Amino acid sequence: MSPKRRVTKHMMKEDKLVTAAFKLTEFVQKNLNRVLLFTGIVVVLILVVVFFLQVQAKRNQKAEILFGKARIELSSGRLLQAINDLNTISLSYGGTKIAPQALFLLGNAYFYSKNYDQALKSFENFSIRYKDDPQLLASALAGMAQCYFEKKEYLLAGDYFIKAAQVDLKSFLTPNFFLQAGYSYKKGENFEKAKDAFQKIIEFFPESKEAYQAKIDLAEITYGDLN
Repeated sequence: MSPKRRVTKHMMKEDKLVTAAFKLTEFVQKNLNRVLLFTGIVVVLILVVVFFLQVQAKRNQKAEILFGKARIELSSGRLLQAINDLNTISLSYGGTKIAPQALFLLGNAYFYSKNYDQALKSFENFSIRYKDDPQLLASALAGMAQCYFEKKEYLLAGDYFIKAAQVDLKSFLTPNFFLQAGYSYKKGENFEKAKDAFQKIIEFFPESKEAYQAKIDLAEITYGDLN
């Protein structure tokens, strides 16, 4: 009579693996059509994702090339060509990485061409769609303010300079936005709002270069022209 074999933990693990393998094989055999269908769906989804990523990469590349071209055109004074290229990016490459910068630059291009209404639309569109970059958002609001100033709508200009300043009170641009707001309100003869804007610079940014100018402007409003 042969001696009994001692069942070890290793052997028990092997038995479980074999059992699991048999069960899996049995399941696949019984559900072969479902397994093949599921596998096919997964493969198709992977192919779709890969295709989408490839298309998006090509769109990003084309948009960046067009954006570089537009920047050169803008710097060389070819405003109409720059506007056309930037509009193409905004309309046809809206989901690309460069699209926010293109829309912001489009506002500048319209401003330089003195088409202030279109510049306003571009800056406003940017301020609604892209709020993740505080510095660019503040600059877009300041761009709207500049447009209103050029249109001689000084009180609106002051309001938008204030909005630009309030985006990030710690930004190095903030004292200048308050100063421009003060100038705009002063130009629009709302002297109380002008004084408030200048006072904010003196109180919160006393070491800035704008603080010195704000004190002069505040004194002129309070006591009249010092000259």
